[in-house]
Amino acid sequence: MEYKGFSGLSPQWLDELKSKIDIVTLISSSVQLTRKGNLWWGCCPFHHEKTPSFAVDERRGFFHCYGCHEGGDVISWVQKTESLEFMDAVKFLARMVGMPVPETPKDNEQYKKRDRLYEMMREAALHYYRNFTHNEKARSYMLSRGLRPETLRKFGVGYSVGGQALINELRDKGYTLREMSECSLIGTNEEKGEHYDFLANRVIVPIFDQQGRVIAFGGRVLEKKEGVAKYKNSRETVLFQKNRTLYGLNFVKKYRLKHAVDSLIIVEGYMDVIALVEAGFETAVASMGTALTEAQAAMIKRMVDRVYISYDGDAAGQSNTMRGLDILKKAGLEVRVVNLPDGLDPDEIIRQRGKDAYQRCLDEALPLYEHKIMRASQKYDLTSADARGAYAKECLRIISDLDEVEQDAYLDLIVEKTAVSKDALKKSATHAPQSRAETPTAPPIAKNTDADVDNGENADYYKACRMMLMLMLVHPDYTEDWLPATYYELPAHQAIADFVLDCMVNKVAILPANIYHIGIDEGEATAVLGVPEPPQEELQKAYADSRRRIIKQSLKKQIEALKEEYKTTQDDQTKQLLLRQIGKLTAELAAK
Repeated sequence: MEYKGFSGLSPQWLDELKSKIDIVTLISSSVQLTRKGNLWWGCCPFHHEKTPSFAVDERRGFFHCYGCHEGGDVISWVQKTESLEFMDAVKFLARMVGMPVPETPKDNEQYKKRDRLYEMMREAALHYYRNFTHNEKARSYMLSRGLRPETLRKFGVGYSVGGQALINELRDKGYTLREMSECSLIGTNEEKGEHYDFLANRVIVPIFDQQGRVIAFGGRVLEKKEGVAKYKNSRETVLFQKNRTLYGLNFVKKYRLKHAVDSLIIVEGYMDVIALVEAGFETAVASMGTALTEAQAAMIKRMVDRVYISYDGDAAGQSNTMRGLDILKKAGLEVRVVNLPDGLDPDEIIRQRGKDAYQRCLDEALPLYEHKIMRASQKYDLTSADARGAYAKECLRIISDLDEVEQDAYLDLIVEKTAVSKDALKKSATHAPQSRAETPTAPPIAKNTDADVDNGENADYYKACRMMLMLMLVHPDYTEDWLPATYYELPAHQAIADFVLDCMVNKVAILPANIYHIGIDEGEATAVLGVPEPPQEELQKAYADSRRRIIKQSLKKQIEALKEEYKTTQDDQTKQLLLRQIGKLTAELAAK
């Protein structure tokens, strides 16, 4: 298969690259291998085991684990172990054997631009880090939070001195104001026509992607000031999409190569992650202060089967907890909810009460449905018979989507809380409506069928998505600019787009029927495959119309998000910058 639309590299060139890499030598640098017959065997680096089930086929150039089913070729190995994307893994291997990577239009226009932005963000992170090492006030503040210097180095903590320092240094290195603005490094004072460091006078925490590249920054003030937000983060950019980022995941992936990891702790902010790692809880990640998304849940599911959701104990944190629970469950994860006392966050508990206190919170974490049942009890006066009856009915709605055996296990808890007999609860359970409380606002995968997406105001958008996805599945070599998963709203559509591009990356034949096996609703899979294929002479128009409609929807969503941010922003300079972005996107939308 030609890799049109993805890497621009021919299969012949990739085959030559792989032929020059000794897969046994490559893998044995980190895994102890022993030859048995035609295969080399060792303990899998992707899950922890005592009996080797990880095999390397030297003749065919593949590895495979018969325990966790991870596998692939030399490119896949570098992607997984070095946390690199496909092209970055190719370049990594090409450097090893001294092969120049062919430059294609896509390389020049897309990869080189993004590589340049990644390098600029790295330079910005180094600038902030140098500031931090020479700023006694910032260093004293972070050390006072119980963080060791080595932990601060690990997370690349920095400091912004404000003024023109960052701008001048990046300009000296050849970066433009436009590039700085694109990555949310600077803001603009429209009245004075001046540019400024977007996170001026704050402690800086670099935000990394899964590959460990700096994609954004978070800033925290050293002292509280009237009208100044305690935390301020980079705006979303071409490198940084908050709903597809989990802070700290890159560190967990490295930790997982050497240690058994069977669960993750999900917290709200990066300071919580840093505090937990300092205290020895190495598997913490942060959802960046927002409710969890389907994309984040899918990222977690690829690593572990169990999560502890440990949002702040205040009202806002508990609200985010409830919105994230069902999303995690729908991803197939075992969910446990950590209840934090006195409205504290994980960072505060560790600093005020010690890591043992936080460990007790983890040990006492409640399974998802038990947490919902206990939380619902707070709304009722259980000394009243009427209130106990109403509470019992709500509990039955909560557990209505469980099977009979799981329901029976929770009925004992409901009996204990309400004093309603188990027989009465069982009879009522058969008539209880399925719970619709506390479900996520995003469309669940199991509901992405014709009835849900074909009758609303966005019906044309969803039809365009299906047309585009059908074309991707049936004509993968048709165009060089398929839209990635980030352009689609429905999780099922995102999963299909990822499936196609993964097949193209890994040189796997794209079999349309395989979308029934990637964890999406069968109804939506059928709807996508059921889109009539346009005649050959109409393919170009169908593709262009669908692509334009999807991009327009994406622009509308970005504009809506910026408007919401504008409503809640207090800083006048930030407001001006938001208005400029809204104007720019609105003009772009009008031109479509």
